[in-house]
Amino acid sequence: MMTWIRVAVSRIFGPLRGRRLDDEFDEEVRTHIELLVERNLRRGMPPAEARRAALVAFGGVAQLKEGRREGRGLPFLETAARDAVYAARMLRRSPGFTVVAVLTLALGIGLNVTIFSAFDAVAWRTLPVGNGDALVRFERWFASGARGNVQYFFSYPEYLYCRDRGGAVSDLIAASWPIRVLTGRSNQDASAADQEWVHGQLVSDNYFSALGVKAFVGRTLGSADVRVPVVVLSYPYWQRRFNADAGVVGGILTLNGVDFTIGGVAPREFIGTANPPQVPDFWAPVMMQRQLDPGYEWVTLPGERRLQMLGHRASGMTSGQAQARTAAVTAGLAD
Repeated sequence: MMTWIRVAVSRIFGPLRGRRLDDEFDEEVRTHIELLVERNLRRGMPPAEARRAALVAFGGVAQLKEGRREGRGLPFLETAARDAVYAARMLRRSPGFTVVAVLTLALGIGLNVTIFSAFDAVAWRTLPVGNGDALVRFERWFASGARGNVQYFFSYPEYLYCRDRGGAVSDLIAASWPIRVLTGRSNQDASAADQEWVHGQLVSDNYFSALGVKAFVGRTLGSADVRVPVVVLSYPYWQRRFNADAGVVGGILTLNGVDFTIGGVAPREFIGTANPPQVPDFWAPVMMQRQLDPGYEWVTLPGERRLQMLGHRASGMTSGQAQARTAAVTAGLAD
């Protein structure tokens, strides 16, 4: 219960912490770009070209910053107020939410990466998901052990590699950082009545099933949706945009000029897996990246690491056993 109170308070007072949040975000961006630069240098690129290619590959930095700053403006205060009420209602309806520890499972990938010696609890979360106390998050720990040398993102090919080989984690899922998308037909004019900026998350097709999350209305994503333009709406966005009309299921939500079928609505208590907690407006299949995040098709590239990986620690497995199996599985991955 206290976790939800902290989430609501942090959202309401977020604008007062803008400078610190900007600094943390800038550090995360710099770390990611430097990783790309180092990779390009190892491939023989001159320093200037290596940095330019890294910036192009990373893409959208200015847009990401703008979106975050907008999120701390006056519109965000209105959203925060709605979120606070929303959180309070959930607490009244379901006071027994399971509080789970999100654990880290470090991967040994590449010559400059070492395997972290054990699981390490990094955050406490309120997630209404199945088997929540076994939920783990993957991360890389680099040789220096410094905070700036920890990376939480992986490429889609890396995700498929780990998912298909099992190992210490079952029901492995992938989820992108938030993407900013314009609704409606035109990407040039946001003044039309049917247009607004929304935030979504690209996820693997097993995202909801692995977490044990069932739709409130309609359905969630499934294995048949890998390359299908379909979205699952969050409960708050469904209420705000569609007035909680169940009839929108099966209808169309146009994003970046592309028609997406509304498959269903997530349950009201599901806040997603972002850290810190932030409920997206929608979830879509990760293979729809080019349609939703145009300009650079990164999803099929092994070196483009933009996805977090989470899953459940295999039943009956100790931390040491899980670490050993993870090291064996990831040994075949190239940097």
